[in-house]
Amino acid sequence: MTINGARILLPTVYNCLIFAILLPLFSTADDILLPLDVKSKCPGAEDAITKAVTNAVAGNKGLCAGVLRLHFHDCFVRGCDASVLLDNSTANPNPEKDSIPNKTLRGFQVIDAAKIAVEAYCAKNKSCPTNGCDPVVSCADVLAFAARDCVKILGDFFYDVYAGRPDGTISIAQEAVDNLPAPFFNITQLQSSFAKKNLTLEDLTVLSGAHSVGVAHCSSFEDRLTSINSSQINVAFANSLKQKCTNGNVTVPQDYVTPDYLDNQYFINNLNNTVLFFSDFALRTNTITEDYMEQFGNNYKLSNPNTWKDKFKCAMQKMGRIIELGPNQGEIRKVCSAINVS
Repeated sequence: MTINGARILLPTVYNCLIFAILLPLFSTADDILLPLDVKSKCPGAEDAITKAVTNAVAGNKGLCAGVLRLHFHDCFVRGCDASVLLDNSTANPNPEKDSIPNKTLRGFQVIDAAKIAVEAYCAKNKSCPTNGCDPVVSCADVLAFAARDCVKILGDFFYDVYAGRPDGTISIAQEAVDNLPAPFFNITQLQSSFAKKNLTLEDLTVLSGAHSVGVAHCSSFEDRLTSINSSQINVAFANSLKQKCTNGNVTVPQDYVTPDYLDNQYFINNLNNTVLFFSDFALRTNTITEDYMEQFGNNYKLSNPNTWKDKFKCAMQKMGRIIELGPNQGEIRKVCSAINVS
């Protein structure tokens, strides 16, 4: 189905309410994502990706936070088409990867390792020509599955992912600047940015919870330390950051309480004015998003202690189904950093 110019691919089975409502509206097979093992005609493909991702981040779980950010930055520009993975080339001389918002992306090696592993696994039992098998799993799908696996590694919860995202062949740096929400955005700008992707204020708040893992460069929030507004940032917290941020290239944890665990601590921190970005604090300036934050920040006092995690699973599934390429467009890349050569 197409909403606001973006094609949203729906699964055959999906337990989140929004898609239960929308499901009857699709009419063609082109609008359905399928389980990876079915789509790729390669039983075990999903497990091959999971094993590769687990091995790739074994010595540095922080890479998983990078993979989550990669997936987000991919889906917000041209949909989930792996355009963020493309290197500079004649076809794409100024790709998304080289844009200012994407200069600090990491985790590319995790996706490369998973792509190599799944294609090797799927080729193992095939009779391929001398020049090798055609690829069967798109890089966009690999990235979506890797992000899901990283959620399991960092937060110990799981959600289903379906396959069928084509890889794009176009990547433009300016489009990353134009589409990605910036750390200095106010709530109006954030709401507009997410609405363009058919994501709601609830989705915005829920997905912001990913800021409970990973690190941030001091340059992305140093303006908040220049003139400290005690109504927006805890003074002791700000002074601590000042001591650590000796220059803009220094990195600090986004969540100083549970920095390596994907949980609801981000919302508790935000309610206590101990978050890094102005865009984080901006969620406090809207009654709807602030109410969501209070729900998620206090969710361990509720009858369902997994309130935020359940919402996060649905929001990740929803974001992962933003597809702007039409049927029969795109390709399945052989190498994630380069388009296929005819």
